[in-house]
Amino acid sequence: MNYLSYLNIKHFKGIEDLELKDLSNINIIVGNNNSGKTSLLEAISLLQSQDSMKTMLKHISRRDTTYPTRFELFLEIFPKEQDTSKSIQINSTINGLNRQLNIDGKLDKETFKGSVSVKLENEKLIKKDMIFKQSQFVRDISSSYDIIKIIYITPYDHFKDGLINKTIENIKESDKNKIINLLQIFDSNILDFKVLYTNNKENPQTTYINHKRYGLMPLFSFGDSIKKVLTLASAVISAKGGILLVDEIETAIHKNMINKVFKWFIDACEEFKVQLICTTHSLEAIDGMIIALEYEIDILSCFRVELYEEKVYGTKFSGNKLKEIRTLLGQDVR
Repeated sequence: MNYLSYLNIKHFKGIEDLELKDLSNINIIVGNNNSGKTSLLEAISLLQSQDSMKTMLKHISRRDTTYPTRFELFLEIFPKEQDTSKSIQINSTINGLNRQLNIDGKLDKETFKGSVSVKLENEKLIKKDMIFKQSQFVRDISSSYDIIKIIYITPYDHFKDGLINKTIENIKESDKNKIINLLQIFDSNILDFKVLYTNNKENPQTTYINHKRYGLMPLFSFGDSIKKVLTLASAVISAKGGILLVDEIETAIHKNMINKVFKWFIDACEEFKVQLICTTHSLEAIDGMIIALEYEIDILSCFRVELYEEKVYGTKFSGNKLKEIRTLLGQDVR
């Protein structure tokens, strides 16, 4: 289930040249604030539809929706050090095949002219010209195909009803019981959940939970933990056969519940053949992963990203090494 086994990011946001080798089924990304953890996930998200600018912007806008225009959002993916000549390169190995994604072009006042190209095993597979203006997208680059299914969850997605509703709608009835069992860790009276239509034009769909004591209640009536685990559980099922990216996986989950939630989550990743790549600031989250993989620690990897003299570096710890550092030495790897 390690669909993505190799990654080399060049000139993406604050990442000048970062290489990650031998990614595993379950991958934890740790590091200080502003070290590049979220940018790393965003770079990986671009690999889903490597010739689709629409998909790229959709993933990148997930961190911050306050950009005035798509044009400004697009320019943010390039390093600030680059002046008028812009260039990004992402090399990856997905399902054993080597790919190279390049986004190149020049900025002339309020117009970007360039191209998106993809090479497969050193042979050019795709090259599409693009013109992007401050006032409008002159030529939209649509995807011809998806390389790999990628689901990306930010630390704030459990607050977004629309995203939760859309994810839940993709869940088969046969898989719902697995999620209900997880929700019952927090509240044993939860019987079911469903998306229902409302008369609210701004939010025509709302997720409801069927509660043994209170009946049918909207999801926003429940605490953040319920919203977060429902978001994570729905996402892992939606990512079946692909890659799940989770930024700050521990957000909104109380530390006393992390071990139980992560055990369910890791088991679900294995069942649905999902490769997990997540970031965390929490030692409890790291320890929870180690406990959940007690007998399969070899499918876990931890990458520490560090910012040193304005460059981002990555150090890998195997699952066994991570377990030794945490359980035997009690040291902090964050």
